[in-house]
Amino acid sequence: MGVSTSGYHVLQYAFVDSRGEVVMSAYTHAPSPVALIGSAPAKVGAEPLSPEAFERMATQICAGARLIGFHKRLQGGLLPERARRAAAGLQCAAQTFEKRVGRGEVGGRGEAPSLAACLEHAGLPQPASDDAEAQALAVRDLWRWATAA
Repeated sequence: MGVSTSGYHVLQYAFVDSRGEVVMSAYTHAPSPVALIGSAPAKVGAEPLSPEAFERMATQICAGARLIGFHKRLQGGLLPERARRAAAGLQCAAQTFEKRVGRGEVGGRGEAPSLAACLEHAGLPQPASDDAEAQALAVRDLWRWATAA
């Protein structure tokens, strides 16, 4: 999730483990302009981390972890390069969902499904907010649903 402030972006990142525990939630200044996803309050509750401090933390969290994103190319592109390289892999909940229900069944032919549409189709609750923690928990729930036997 991001907000533009005076020519730079503040992004919120959240990492949730397989048990549903939020292992990190942080705001940071993006080192370059990026496409924004969702919405964010004009003011955040804490001073955003510097890009360098966030990269160190994210690299530690991601080291050896299998990351699950929604639209993996986009989500992976928002991670610092070192953190992305440190991960054991990056998988896509949207692609896995489409494999289970059929490509184009949700979102229409040629359109990428939205998280909200996937959750609705799976009968899962919508995130309580646009907050990155709530979104990460929803992606976790969708992944578990899409990979259940």
